[in-house]
Amino acid sequence: MSVLIVLCIVTMLNNHYAVAIGCPEKCTCQQSIVKCIRQQLKSIPEVPTQTNIIDLRFNHLKEVPSNAFKDMRQLHSIFLNENQITDIHEEAFNNLPALRYLYLNQNHIKNIAANAFVNLGRLERLNLYGNRIQRLPFGLLDNMSSLRMLRLDSNLLECDCSVMWLVKHLQQTKSHLNASASCKSPRVMEGKNLVDMSAEELHCKKPEILQDPNDVEVVFGANAVFKCSAEGDPIPEIKWMLNSNEINANNDARIHISTDGETLEIDRIDMKDQGVYTCMAKNTIGESISREARMIVRTPSPHTNEAESRPQFVQVPAGHIYSDDQSDFIVMHCVAQGNPKPTIAWSFNNHPLLETEHIHIYDNGTLVIHQPNEEDEGSYKCEATNYLGSVSTVANYKINGKQVDIHFF
Repeated sequence: MSVLIVLCIVTMLNNHYAVAIGCPEKCTCQQSIVKCIRQQLKSIPEVPTQTNIIDLRFNHLKEVPSNAFKDMRQLHSIFLNENQITDIHEEAFNNLPALRYLYLNQNHIKNIAANAFVNLGRLERLNLYGNRIQRLPFGLLDNMSSLRMLRLDSNLLECDCSVMWLVKHLQQTKSHLNASASCKSPRVMEGKNLVDMSAEELHCKKPEILQDPNDVEVVFGANAVFKCSAEGDPIPEIKWMLNSNEINANNDARIHISTDGETLEIDRIDMKDQGVYTCMAKNTIGESISREARMIVRTPSPHTNEAESRPQFVQVPAGHIYSDDQSDFIVMHCVAQGNPKPTIAWSFNNHPLLETEHIHIYDNGTLVIHQPNEEDEGSYKCEATNYLGSVSTVANYKINGKQVDIHFF
C-alpha cells in the first residue's frame, strides 16, 4: 500500500512539472529531463527553466538562434545531434553555468558565430564532428577551462593560416584536452592532425606595416586624411587609434574608414581631433603598430595675410640621371611648398618605399640610394600632399647611363 502511495506521489510530481511549468508539445518531461526525439521539430522549443537534460535528436532543426536556452542555469546536457543545423548564431549558448555536455555532431553546420559560446566555464565535452565546418572563429574556445573532450573530425577544415590560433590552443591544452581534428584542404595538408601540427607547417606571416601614416597640419574646419597599409598571412585587419584609443567610425559621422581599413578620413576637423594617430595591423599570428603620426590643428588668424595653397614642387629629381654599376649612390630631390606645409611620400613600382640599410628618405623629401643595383631599377614616385590637394612626379631609373624620364601629374 505504501509503495502505491509513493508511486502516486512521483506521478503527481512529474505531472506537476510537465503541466505547471510547461512541457512542450510533442515532448515528454520527467524528473527535469525533456525528450523531444523524432518529432519533426523545425525550431528549438521553449522548455522549463529547471530542465537538466534536453534531448532534441533526430528532428528538422536548421539553426540555433541567439539565447536559445536563456535562463536555463541548471541545464546539464544538450543533445542537438542528428538534425539539419547549418548555423549557430551569436550567444546561442550563453550563460549556462551548469552545462557539461554539448552534442552538435552529425548536422550540416557551416557557420559558427565568433561568440556563439559564452560563459561555459564548466563545459567538459563538445562534439562537433560530422559537419561541414571549414573555419572556426578566432578564440571560439576561450574561457572553456573545463573542456576535456573536443571532436572536430569529419569536417571540411581548411588548414591555412586562419587555423593558427586553434593549432596553438591545442598545443597549449594538450595535457588535459583530448581533441580530434584533421585537415580537409589544401591538398598538401589533407588528413593531417591539428593536434600534432606545428605552427611552422602553416607558413604564416605576422603583419608588417608597408606604409606609415604621415604627419598632417590642417586648419580648423578642414578635412584630413591618413593612409596606412600592411601585409601578412592571414590578411591583417587594420584599426586606427587616436592617443592609443581605438577610433570607432560608428560613433562620429565625420569619420570615414575605408573597407580595407587603409584610409582614415576625418571631415570638419576640430580641436578634439588633434593628437597622435597610429594604425595597428592584426591577424591571428600577431600585430604591428605604425609610426606615430601627429595632427596639428591650426586656428585661422584674422590678422594674417598668409594664403592657403595647394602643394607645388620647388625641386624634382634631375631630368638626366646617369648611373653605372659602380656608382656609390644616387640622389633624387623632391622638395615642395604649400600652405599647410605638404607631406612627402615616396613609392617604388606602385608600392610604398620603405627605408632600408641602403635607402634613406630625408625630412625635406630627398631620396638617397646607396650602392644601387639592378633591384633598384624601376619607377620612383614622389607625392606631396596637404588637405587642399596633391602633386606627384615619377622618375624611371635604370642603370647603365640611361636618361631618367620625369612626369608631372
